[in-house]
Amino acid sequence: MPFLEKKKKALDEKSPVPLHVQLTAILEKQIESGYFNKKIPSERELMETYHVSRSTVRVAVLTLVQEGILEKRHGKGTFVSNKPVQGWLKITNDTENSAEQDIKLLDYRRILTPDHIKLKLEYENECYYIERLMLTDQTPVAVERHYYPTEAHIKINASGSEQIISCEPVNKTDAENLKITRGMYVLSSESIMYSSNGDLVEYCKGLFRPDLSPIHLKMSRNTLTKCEKRYPIDLI
Repeated sequence: MPFLEKKKKALDEKSPVPLHVQLTAILEKQIESGYFNKKIPSERELMETYHVSRSTVRVAVLTLVQEGILEKRHGKGTFVSNKPVQGWLKITNDTENSAEQDIKLLDYRRILTPDHIKLKLEYENECYYIERLMLTDQTPVAVERHYYPTEAHIKINASGSEQIISCEPVNKTDAENLKITRGMYVLSSESIMYSSNGDLVEYCKGLFRPDLSPIHLKMSRNTLTKCEKRYPIDLI
């Protein structure tokens, strides 16, 4: 595999950006460029190539799985999805296939954990903070704010996440970044990623322009079965 023939490259351990975030960005770029179009390297291969722990690799891969970019196949490995998407909220229009996706880094640093984050997530006094602007064809689509425990606390196995979707009015700064009117209501997403032990891996707050970010939902028979237990069948 050409991937393994490349010179081994360590991630930037001195960067304020957590290692699993760096690895996620690298893998996503390789997928977008077509370097990986089927199966990606194994956990062991990624560990050896980037000199990181197994837990760092698992968190990075799980992030891309949850965003629909990768999919796990039992007993076979991890593969690029047939229709990779940029996150769970996706821009859709007639020119989607030719749309140019871009990310602008607005801020990244180690900060004192905000009180409202600390109360919700039981972070310690400090955490890593990353703020970025998502664009499609140079049009601002979303602002995302990520909060991560310090590196010592993310070497764990990620296993699941929760998301809450709501609406809220946008403040002046976010309105300027998104190029919309202050006070306009936007889609708000709060997502929390947990380890197999129930520990926090990541908290993310995203604000999405409602005119450019329709929500795609897939329903299955299992979902209907849960509804049938709560409501009479003739109401389904």
